[in-house]
Amino acid sequence: MSASELNQAVSALCLKSKQAAGRLALSTVGQRTELLRKMAESIVAAKDEILKANAEDCLQAQKSGINGPILKRLKIDDKTFQTMIRRINAAADLPDPVGKRLEDFTNAEGLQVSKISAPLGVVAMIYESRPNVTTDCAAACIRSGNAVILRGGSESICTNRVIVSALRSAFDGIDENCIQLFDFSGHEAVDELLKMTDFVDLLIPRGGRALIEAVEKKSRIPIMRHYDGICHQYIAADADAKMAVEVVVNSKCQRFEVCNSLETVLIDRSCATRILPGLFAAFSKAGVTVRGCPVCREIVPEIEVADESDWATEYLDAIISIRVVCGIEEAAAHIAKYGSGHTDGIITSSDKLADEFILRVDSGSIMINSSTRLSGGEAYNMGAVVGISTGKLHARGPVGPNELTTYKWVARGEGHLRK
Repeated sequence: MSASELNQAVSALCLKSKQAAGRLALSTVGQRTELLRKMAESIVAAKDEILKANAEDCLQAQKSGINGPILKRLKIDDKTFQTMIRRINAAADLPDPVGKRLEDFTNAEGLQVSKISAPLGVVAMIYESRPNVTTDCAAACIRSGNAVILRGGSESICTNRVIVSALRSAFDGIDENCIQLFDFSGHEAVDELLKMTDFVDLLIPRGGRALIEAVEKKSRIPIMRHYDGICHQYIAADADAKMAVEVVVNSKCQRFEVCNSLETVLIDRSCATRILPGLFAAFSKAGVTVRGCPVCREIVPEIEVADESDWATEYLDAIISIRVVCGIEEAAAHIAKYGSGHTDGIITSSDKLADEFILRVDSGSIMINSSTRLSGGEAYNMGAVVGISTGKLHARGPVGPNELTTYKWVARGEGHLRK
């Protein structure tokens, strides 16, 4: 396909999405809710076909040398499949975010002014590995009245083709082009998509740093970043040892390969000798390699040496770094220097200390005595989410249907004129 032909093909796909978004905007709340229910039913009906396609993708990935966290993200097991269904239905259960009156007032001249939530229009997703992102994004976008263009990684193409086909089969009376798979291979096609400012209103890259930086460099479309998850837990001096170990281990070990998995523990010097040996023993039992600062190794010599790069690494694997700090100010300074603004937590018995942590740490999610693995759509009652934004505009933290809306100002008068 020549460059001009590719441009025309991508433009045609994006135009279909734009037109479909306009038709979706005219649908009722009930129609969108019913559509989401049918989407879940269609995925259930296609389960065998989806799992077969996913097995093929996983086999090809292994043949090409893909293993570890990426392969785990790619695989759909029964638990993952049930989560996909649950999140689509959760999106159907949510209050509709479109058409909400966010503000209402009447000015001195009697002009009635309202601020009303509205869909963004067309959302394009560029993501890697995880085919369950396909159903999450589709559900969040339909709930919020947006059309979506889905561009998953080449490693998941067979799975995504089947999933998108199943989702589109649920449309009856609403344009099926509200959900489209960007099924063009090669970077040149993605580069064309990044130019489609006339049709695409928001671009969300979700994946590794290389992917996001490449998209940011080339895109002419506004971007909502889903960046690294270098997540921290600070164990304060007054922390309960049992709670600290349980929360920290769950933050790391519940799943290694996801973005809200814990990567660094900051432990206050005042409680390090009390808590660190038990924490190291728990990590060792779970098969996690522990790397630590010199003070950590003085307390537990078996801990491996951590270097400067460890503090800035998103492992996505059974490795964790631990650093001893002197108080909350030093903990917050470490997070500010090495964190990604994703999720950071504190374990403390003091409400005052927790409140200070909230003020000092600038992250999308702050966890107080709770696992970093709870930062996300389901625990926050958001249903399906398209990702976790590590920027501050237009949304921050988990991005669900509410975050995929903008607003309109509506002024109602009776022949009102500017004086």
